[in-house]
Amino acid sequence: MLVKIGKLSIVMIFIGLSLFIGYKSFYIVGKKIFPLKEEYIIREMSNKYEVDPYLISGIIYTESKFNKYAISNKGAKGYMQLMDTTAIWGQDEIKLDNFDIEKVYEAKYNIEIGTWYISKLIKQFGSVDVALASYNAGSGNVSKWLENVRYSTDKKTLKNIPFEETKNYVDKVKKIKEVYKILYKDYF
Repeated sequence: MLVKIGKLSIVMIFIGLSLFIGYKSFYIVGKKIFPLKEEYIIREMSNKYEVDPYLISGIIYTESKFNKYAISNKGAKGYMQLMDTTAIWGQDEIKLDNFDIEKVYEAKYNIEIGTWYISKLIKQFGSVDVALASYNAGSGNVSKWLENVRYSTDKKTLKNIPFEETKNYVDKVKKIKEVYKILYKDYF
C-alpha cells in the first residue's frame, strides 16, 4: 500500500534525518532544496518596505521556486509572480525609473514591486495571514470573506478560507518562511 506524502512532509522527514546525521548535512541538502537567490535585493526591499525578508523568501519560493522566468497559467510573471496589472500599478505607485513590462522578469523590479505589494496588503488588512490570502486570491475576494460570518467572525481575521488553493498557499508560505529562517539565519 502506497502512502501519499506531500513534498513538505518529505522535507520535514529529511530535515529530521539530516539532524540525526548532522547539522552540516542538513544545511548542505536543505540549501539545495530551498535555494536563496537575490538575497541582497530581498534584504534591501524588505528594509525599504518593512517586511520580514524570510516572508519574502517564502513567497518567492512558493510562487516561483526562485525562477525569475516563471509564468503561471494565469499570466503571473517572475520571482513573485506578478500580474501585468499589478506590476504596472505598483511601478506607478512607487515611481520606478525606466520601467516597462518586460522588466517584470528582472529581480530588482519584480522583488521591489512584489515586496511593496505584500507590504501594502499587510498594512491594509493588519495581518500577514490575511495579506497572504489576498496576495493569492485577490483583495476583492478577501474583503468579501472578511464580511461573511462563515469566514470571519471579527472582520479582521479569516477563521476559514473558502478557496482550498489559497488556504494551502497561506500554510505553505508560512512553513517555507520558517525553513528559510533556519537555513539562512545569518543572511538577513
